[in-house]
Amino acid sequence: AGDVQWMTAGRGIVHSEMPGSFEEDSTGLQLWVNLAAKDKFCEPRYQDMKRNTIPVTEQDGVKVKIIAGGSLGVKSNTFTKTPTVYLDVIMEPNSQFTQVINPGWNTAVYILS
Repeated sequence: AGDVQWMTAGRGIVHSEMPGSFEEDSTGLQLWVNLAAKDKFCEPRYQDMKRNTIPVTEQDGVKVKIIAGGSLGVKSNTFTKTPTVYLDVIMEPNSQFTQVINPGWNTAVYILS
């Protein structure tokens, strides 16, 4: 649990979507990021990141796993053709979290619980 698979499909990549375990329930999220026209046929790339290699930072009751991009002064090593910030944020009750978003970028927040 907590591992990340990051794929850049480019001109094509064969993969199997079998995260998690058959013995217990698991939750997974997928984010599809469009490649710029110039990168549509780039060499495919696959990055398998184990949870213990994903940078984590904590501040004032907020724990942030930096899957791609950066947050709170910490940067991920994930290579993204399209600049992307992807965070897993866990907040204690009454805590606050602020993330700087680049002008012109789209933003989404997905709350699991």
